[in-house]
Amino acid sequence: MRAVTRAARRAELSALLVAAHSHSSLLLQQLACMADSHGAAVCALPCSSARLGQPFGLLRASAIGLRRDAFPTEHPLVAAASKHRTRFSEEAPLDRAAPHSSETLPDIDAGARRDALKSDLAA
Repeated sequence: MRAVTRAARRAELSALLVAAHSHSSLLLQQLACMADSHGAAVCALPCSSARLGQPFGLLRASAIGLRRDAFPTEHPLVAAASKHRTRFSEEAPLDRAAPHSSETLPDIDAGARRDALKSDLAA
């Protein structure tokens, strides 16, 4: 979560995926507002942190940040996050900010996601 927060603060994210049913919803609300203010597509998915982390090979992840250098706006995952962008306000908790279901997002090959994540971490 710290690395995603730093990247959001530096305006390095093209998209931010957050687990709407996470225990740290106040922190995620702040993170989502910060990323949104820097132009990142923020998408709250109706899932737990355990479910959000699975496709990326992580045990748990309350938030997944996609860096602009590894995930340009043309990338299918960023395009899907932009299409299902969630607007945040201080009054709306995360669990009410995710009206769509995760089935509406395109199925991105899990292996490709892990490879992209590994190459991003190696850089």
